[in-house]
Amino acid sequence: MSTNHKKNIHKIMEEIPCEHNFACYYSPNGDICKAQDIGIDGFLNCQDDHTDFCLHRLDFGYSKFCSCPMNNYIIKNGIKQMKCKSFFCRLMEFTEKI
Repeated sequence: MSTNHKKNIHKIMEEIPCEHNFACYYSPNGDICKAQDIGIDGFLNCQDDHTDFCLHRLDFGYSKFCSCPMNNYIIKNGIKQMKCKSFFCRLMEFTEKI
């Protein structure tokens, strides 16, 4: 992952609340928050079937949209989720000097 992507992801993590603790990024399979790019800036098609509350899910008719900045950044930039599973390893990835 490029240094620029790391900086942008770290900035997103500092600026937005996430009740899932950014599990969409940390999940080794990327299967926590499923969304698909639909070509609209700032929005994704939310494909999650769960009924849990999400601050960034927008229901519109029969459609669900994701406005999560982290999900949008990851998906629109083709970034794969981190492969490290332990908290310490993830912490080290973000605290390394850029």
